[in-house]
Amino acid sequence: MGARASIAPPGVAVPGNLTGCDVRVENTSAVAGTFTLAVAGPAAQWAWVAPPSLDLGPGASAGARIVVRLPRSPAFPAGPLPLILEVRSATPRAGEAVVATAHAVVEVAPFADVVATVEPRIAGASRVARYTVTLENRGNAPTRAIVDAVDPDDALYLTVEPDSVDLAIRAVGTAVVTARPQSSFLLGPSRPRPFTIVTECAGAQPVEVGATLDQRPAVPRSAFAAVVAVVGLALAASLLAGGRSLPAEPALPEDRPDPTCIGRDHLASESNGVVRPELTMPVSWSFLRLAADGCTPMRFNPCQPIHYVTSGARAGSADRADLAEALARVSEATGVEFVHDGEVPDDPGLPARPAVVTGPDGARWAPVHIAWVGQDAIGRARALAPPGGGQPGASTTTVPDIGIPGAGLPVESGGVHVTGLLLLNVDAVSDLRTGAAMPHGFGRGPSWGRVLLHELGHLLGLGHVQSTANLMHHQLGAHTSPSATFGTGDRIGLDAVGRKAGCIETPAAAVPGGVRG
Repeated sequence: MGARASIAPPGVAVPGNLTGCDVRVENTSAVAGTFTLAVAGPAAQWAWVAPPSLDLGPGASAGARIVVRLPRSPAFPAGPLPLILEVRSATPRAGEAVVATAHAVVEVAPFADVVATVEPRIAGASRVARYTVTLENRGNAPTRAIVDAVDPDDALYLTVEPDSVDLAIRAVGTAVVTARPQSSFLLGPSRPRPFTIVTECAGAQPVEVGATLDQRPAVPRSAFAAVVAVVGLALAASLLAGGRSLPAEPALPEDRPDPTCIGRDHLASESNGVVRPELTMPVSWSFLRLAADGCTPMRFNPCQPIHYVTSGARAGSADRADLAEALARVSEATGVEFVHDGEVPDDPGLPARPAVVTGPDGARWAPVHIAWVGQDAIGRARALAPPGGGQPGASTTTVPDIGIPGAGLPVESGGVHVTGLLLLNVDAVSDLRTGAAMPHGFGRGPSWGRVLLHELGHLLGLGHVQSTANLMHHQLGAHTSPSATFGTGDRIGLDAVGRKAGCIETPAAAVPGGVRG
């Protein structure tokens, strides 16, 4: 069985968008046959052929189309990308052998995606404070980031050094913002001076990050207290009687990772809607569960692929494209590989499902089930009480099911995540007041991209945080990042549950159970 194949010149591939090219296959043998078509090479995971097979008589030819949708990821740098078509004979005698190949080159368009974070977000000083701006190029081409600082109240002198940073693909650079008050005051409570750090690069929307100078009085409180003590107790009493005492300085939380115990003080105060009332929500990253040592987060073995199945008759192509992009971003951030085991029928019993399945080779952990469901399934998921005690949180009682876009529920055995469930509420809205549908993509504001990255974080073991600069912040609409990208705290947590934290052993599947977050 023989064949000949050709590929028409493809269009430019813009990451995140669909592009395609026409192909032609000719049966060069003297008998009719069926030929299957597939894309090979570096773009294979992100391309498909429609139709995937052709029935051709002797000497006949027919056309098909290769469709490519590359992720917005540095994994595909701007420039030429090989595109390979493999034609296989599906006849029993040929045994799916490759009978023809065709080659083309698709030009990958550049895109810019620079993420900016600032440390500290709030600095207390009377005269000068400095802030380090960390810039990361998550685009697919080198770029130059222009950094500026803007004070809408004109209360600060702001300088940036350097004011431009050249970034290679995946590179990280820094700039320092110096803030000085234009005027000072002797005594009294501190005065917040907010300002905005703006990062711009060609081809992308400006990235804005807020920071604050908490301006302190020129006379420190301790020095003022010493003066009062020298003047005398009676005068001090008179002063205190005739005026108001100064308020205590606000506590400015610092959230820095402890390399010896990443989980210390970072156990989530809420696990899938159940509050641990004795805990305070961590600032930048948290873990749903910790091992008995109080340091080690529970997680999947990152050195083994996480197998998953999907279901959802109501899910469209845009839903599945968002999922593919989100999985690619999480895989890039953690080093964890996700393997799709196929589509399964809708399960009206979700979220209840067995954690162990049996087959000819014995018992094994069920693959993670990613399901597009209606709000009724979300309601059933919220009714499940996660292990570990606690009491229902406000989010489980005051927000209607239609306002809960998803639920990521990992299942652990022996201190290791072994399977799980990711529910995506197709009935969800982005605004409860207007009823606006949740938009697709990974742009500004609530979107399915943010939902997927957030819930996949839960699936891997991350909990909610206070910082609105991180995707694991508990309120979707409060995120401050201009696009759905992981923040600094998110990445600290993902490092702790990914390959950087090392391999662990997955326990053998033996005891059947149900998926309960």
